[in-house]
Amino acid sequence: MIYIMKFIFFTLIGFLANIPHVIAQDIFNPFVDNNMTILAITIVAGQFISMLLVALVLRTGFKNLIKLQKIQISTTHKKDRQMRGREKSILCASLEGEMNSNQAKLDAFVIIYEKLLINLRDKSQEPKYKKGGDIIHKGPALSRNVYDANIDKMELLEPSLISDLSALYSKVSTNPDYRTIDPDTPVDDVIDFVSQIIRDAENLLAPMDKINGALSVIIRNQKSK
Repeated sequence: MIYIMKFIFFTLIGFLANIPHVIAQDIFNPFVDNNMTILAITIVAGQFISMLLVALVLRTGFKNLIKLQKIQISTTHKKDRQMRGREKSILCASLEGEMNSNQAKLDAFVIIYEKLLINLRDKSQEPKYKKGGDIIHKGPALSRNVYDANIDKMELLEPSLISDLSALYSKVSTNPDYRTIDPDTPVDDVIDFVSQIIRDAENLLAPMDKINGALSVIIRNQKSK
């Protein structure tokens, strides 16, 4: 646009520079019609006005183009935000589903092992493992398919939530280790072992509740948008 205006300016200067020459001819040449001066001025003025109109049209066109580009960029950003919002909602809903499933498994695991602990502490009867041994898992078998399949999408979530999820799933196992209890194992050792298993399992409940609450808030907020 600046180059166009410079071109018009210097062109106008060139035209105006010819006017004194035309006027001089009218003064010193009695045979030249005075209308030539008017004609020359009219031509110069017409060309200048034409160029000015072209410049105005170009300027308006550039403004409209810039405005259109801004609208397109804004629309693209809006679509990107909406798409990321949908992906975030789907991710949170999937994680919430897996979290609820794991929480139910964890609750059942704790109940079973608490009953085992009660039986071990019952002095009126001999523990079952004394008859042929037993196998005790060190933790519940939980799911982590959703989390593992969406590691690359975790950046959609808040950093604090990502950190909480990472810390929780570092303790989640789909195939936990187990310990074989021999019949000659002292009862007190088995009681201590089972008590620790229950404490470890219960320690997962609070982080699950916290994460579930955060996921529920995100899902609710996304639905309200």
